[in-house]
Amino acid sequence: MYNKKKVKISCVIPAYNEEIYINRVLENVIGYQNFNEIIIVNDGSTDNTSAIIERIAKKSSKISLLTHQKNLGKTQSIMDGVNMAKGKLIVIVDADLKNLNHTHLDKLIAPVVNSEVDMTILDRGSDQFSPIGWSSFIIARTIGGERAFWKSDFEQLALKGNERYGLEVIMNMAYIAMNKRIRTISVPDLESLYQFKKTGSFSKGLIRSIGIASDIIKVSGVKNFISQGVEIEEERLDKLYEIKRKSKRKTPILALILVSGLALSFGTFWALNVKRGIKKVGEGLKPS
Repeated sequence: MYNKKKVKISCVIPAYNEEIYINRVLENVIGYQNFNEIIIVNDGSTDNTSAIIERIAKKSSKISLLTHQKNLGKTQSIMDGVNMAKGKLIVIVDADLKNLNHTHLDKLIAPVVNSEVDMTILDRGSDQFSPIGWSSFIIARTIGGERAFWKSDFEQLALKGNERYGLEVIMNMAYIAMNKRIRTISVPDLESLYQFKKTGSFSKGLIRSIGIASDIIKVSGVKNFISQGVEIEEERLDKLYEIKRKSKRKTPILALILVSGLALSFGTFWALNVKRGIKKVGEGLKPS
C-alpha cells in the first residue's frame, strides 16, 4: 500500500530516561519496512538510554541520532526531529511502549496515506484501562503520543518549543482550527509505561503526572481541552461523525457524540479491566 503511494516516511522518537523499554521500541521500528528513516532525539537522558540508543543505532543505516545535552522537553525534541526529517509523512512514536508491533503502525499510517484524515492518534489500551480510563474519550484518547501527520501541516503550527507536554493539545487545536480531520484509533493491546514505574516511586510519578497535566491545561484551557473530545473523531463512532459532517444542526449531534463517547470509554474501561482480572486469576491457578 505504501510502496504504491511512494510516500517517504520519517519516524521520530523523543526519548528521556527510557532505558526500560526503548530497546524493544527501536528493534520494532527498525524492522518496519515502510520507514525510510528513524530519527531518535535523546533529550538529555541521565540513565542508560544513551548507551542503548548508540548500541542499537549501529544495527541500521536508517537511524539518525540527535542529542540534547540537557532536557529541553518533548515539544522541542519533536520540533527538532521533524525539522531534521526528510520524509513528507511524519510518524511520532513514544519510547516507553511495552508491546508496539507492525500492525499498530499500519493502523496509524494507512488512514493518513490514503487521504481519509489529516492526522491519526493511537488510543492505547493502557490509557483505556487506567484508573481514569472510564473518561478516556475526553482525556487520554486525544493526547496520545503515537501520531501520523504530514510534515507540511506541522510546519504551519506556531510552536515556541517550551510547551513541553502541551504539544499534543496544541496540535489538536490547530488542526481543528484549520478544519483538518483527526481520528483516534483504538488499540487495546498497546501499552505504555506508567509514570510511577518510570520514576521508580509513587511520589515522583505523581509529581511528574501532575506536571504533565499542568502543561496540557496551561496551553489549552479546560473548555478547549474538553471540546477536543467531540471534535476529534473516534474511529468506533465513525457513523456519528459522518452524520455530523453532513448535518446543518451541529449541537444535537455533538451532544450525542459526547454521550456515546463517554459510554464507549466507560464500557471499554470495564471490559478491559475484567479481562485483565480474569487473566491474572488464570495465571495464579497455573502450577508453579
